Amino acid sequence: MRLGKGKKFFAMLLSIVLLALLATPIAQAAEEYDYPNKYLWYLPTDSFTWDTYYSLYDHHKGMGVAGFDAEAMVNSPLGESMVKDVFNFLTYTDEMHPAVVQSFADKGIKKELFNADNPDHKYAIYTPLSASKPENANKQYPVLFVYHGNNNPIYFVETWGYAQMVAEEEFICVIPWATNGTTLDTDMEEIWGNLQENYRMDESRVYATGFSLGGRSTVLQATRTPNRFAAVGVGGQHMAGSNSANSPIPDAQWAAMKDVPVLQMAGTMDRNNHFPYAKSAMYTTSLNNWFTLNGIDRSFTQAQCKTISTTSTNLVERKLGLTADQTYIQQFDGTQYYTGDYYNDDGINMMRIVAIEGLPHWLSGSFSRIMWDFMSQYSKDPVTGKMAVLKQETSAYAVQTGETITLPVTVDDCRKFSGLTGTVEYDESLLTLDSIAAKKGFTMSQSGNKFTVVTPNGAGLDGDVVVGYATFTAKADLYDDVNTLISFTTGSAYDEALTSIMPRITPIRLAITSPVAIGDVSLDGKVDVADAIALMQYLAGSKTLTARQLRAADVNKDGKVNVGDVTIIMQMCL
Repeated sequence: MRLGKGKKFFAMLLSIVLLALLATPIAQAAEEYDYPNKYLWYLPTDSFTWDTYYSLYDHHKGMGVAGFDAEAMVNSPLGESMVKDVFNFLTYTDEMHPAVVQSFADKGIKKELFNADNPDHKYAIYTPLSASKPENANKQYPVLFVYHGNNNPIYFVETWGYAQMVAEEEFICVIPWATNGTTLDTDMEEIWGNLQENYRMDESRVYATGFSLGGRSTVLQATRTPNRFAAVGVGGQHMAGSNSANSPIPDAQWAAMKDVPVLQMAGTMDRNNHFPYAKSAMYTTSLNNWFTLNGIDRSFTQAQCKTISTTSTNLVERKLGLTADQTYIQQFDGTQYYTGDYYNDDGINMMRIVAIEGLPHWLSGSFSRIMWDFMSQYSKDPVTGKMAVLKQETSAYAVQTGETITLPVTVDDCRKFSGLTGTVEYDESLLTLDSIAAKKGFTMSQSGNKFTVVTPNGAGLDGDVVVGYATFTAKADLYDDVNTLISFTTGSAYDEALTSIMPRITPIRLAITSPVAIGDVSLDGKVDVADAIALMQYLAGSKTLTARQLRAADVNKDGKVNVGDVTIIMQMCL
């Protein structure tokens, strides 16, 4: 039986009074951290139409593992972050209430609701009001699909923070109803047609994310239409796209996917126990599928994940149950975000996995921002499926074989950073590490590829901080152009109060080019008839040439290789 609003309010008021009278440690903890929106956790509401939840607190307290302390979460910066966008949902049961629509307009956002009278096919679209300005008449906008959790109305998804970023980040946000996944395929095509006809969407920058059931919906849609999404985000869910090992996504659908960057993120207190990565063989199998389609040379078994989670000396690896190319800890919402990054052979960050300390089966205040910042780095040609990197959280440099290059060692987004020990990871078959030197004013010591650095006088520094420089020499005996990744792992780090932290050090993508002699197609150090023959065989389709050989074959420097180049090579031989 559901209580009326008056009875709900009385019940909640009585519970608060009882807590105060009992003076339990929980009540004391409530006094330790206060913030203006704390009352929203306990505000009686009729908006939870799909179940008998009386308040947001009533809903969230069941979202954690055994022993999860919901009161401690509420009385923390993490809890504060989780209610920053819930006021409309809790206050107005009508999702198109004038006050709701106006609140988005005040942020520069237009909210529209489609199929409002047909709940099983309803969806909302949020667009920047600036899109209607004359100067933006020809501008195209990225699109982000956000899929709801099990039985959650699309109105609830507004509390996740994605729709609120629409004006600032200039994208179109679409929140569709999925009827637990049964109607989403057909509804997606209706929505897609509406977007193509009535909105100026950039089809090369379409992204998808979701939480819980919405995380599964994200994977299902990505495998169903492999060239549609430039990148995806899976929240509060594993990456299998199915909840049963007996009904997996067919291998053919996985095989059809290529280069779909993905970010998986969930809390360490999530009731579904996504981390560490040792719960299920289905979890590791799907993880390995993502590694394969993204060109990442890694794979894990369930047993390996369990070993990593219990024996690794790296805190992030223990939290994730995985090793990674780069691990680091960031601080948002008063808690730790344990992060592992994975790169393909071109040094592109194709996968990121994040465990959020203390978070139950829900989203933190920074969840949507982190998802968007990762996904929006990429674009994809909707016809060819070719991926492009629009921006990347790496530094890019180039060097020729045999040459030396000095690269910055940059600690990202520091907050009172004071010192660390680190390790440089690089491909020794391509590069030689000559030295790691401190930036002026810093103190640094080096032993092989390991180093220690301290800020000037141990002062706490903020922002992106260059602490030193690593000098490499590219091997002289390389025959083809290559891209390689130089990454850094943090062993230990601390702030000015000597509190342990684990910041991220910016990885570096390095392109190594090998100079060639024009016309020397065979790469034997001379230009002769053999080079002309090799090129003719290539043009006839009977021989393959490497990238370096093709560069040598383009003797007239017109960007293509053809019979004209053969003629010039023959003339060079006379």
